[in-house]
Amino acid sequence: MDDTRRQRRATPRAPRPSAPARAYPESSLPRSEAATRREGQAAHTSTARPPELEDAPTKIWTAANYVTFIRVIGTFLWVLSATFMAPNVEAGFSWPIFLLAIFFALIAFTDSLDGYLARSRDEVTDIGKFMDPIADKLICIAALLVLFGWGYLSIWVLVIVIARELLVAGLRMVVASKGEVVAASTIGKWKTGFTMGAIIGYLVGIALGTGAFATVILALSWVAMVAAVVLTIWSGVDYLLLCWGYFS
Repeated sequence: MDDTRRQRRATPRAPRPSAPARAYPESSLPRSEAATRREGQAAHTSTARPPELEDAPTKIWTAANYVTFIRVIGTFLWVLSATFMAPNVEAGFSWPIFLLAIFFALIAFTDSLDGYLARSRDEVTDIGKFMDPIADKLICIAALLVLFGWGYLSIWVLVIVIARELLVAGLRMVVASKGEVVAASTIGKWKTGFTMGAIIGYLVGIALGTGAFATVILALSWVAMVAAVVLTIWSGVDYLLLCWGYFS
């Protein structure tokens, strides 16, 4: 009998099956444990990116955007170069101002180049939509200021151009607040083309100095600038009419 009892005591008992883990709601968990669970969920959520955002950083540096940023940098370099030049008609042909005209023409050409690259390569980006019109206005207004400083433009040209740009910028903010976008009109594109063409003509005419050819080029440039001012006013009124319904 004693041996039987000793054998029973020496034999270990089988462990009882443990109860399955219960999923407690977060409200019933202790504060520290609930906070730990929320932090883990937040970390898991933050690391998972939507598929459409996987390539977002690479879309910023497209070929079209490179051209746009080059145009902005080129504008500042152009203005810096122009500040060290002063036209002297009596001195005759001026190579520095002629090179300045070529430099401006190259910058103006990139206005069409970046748009073509963005459409042909299907790389239209938000930053490109934002920077492209700013780059266009920057180079035009900068060149007009230089021509005004040299005494070839009236102050009214600058006032009209700058007033139009401020009006359009304000209207775009109003339209954007409504969740809409008004595309650039054909009149605005003609306005930009005439303005850049007139600026190039003025620079070439100034570089030629004296002579009948220089006089003709300056006269044609003045006509083109008058047309650009008319188109500037027209495009501003047209944009205002297009956006008028968003004020109600």
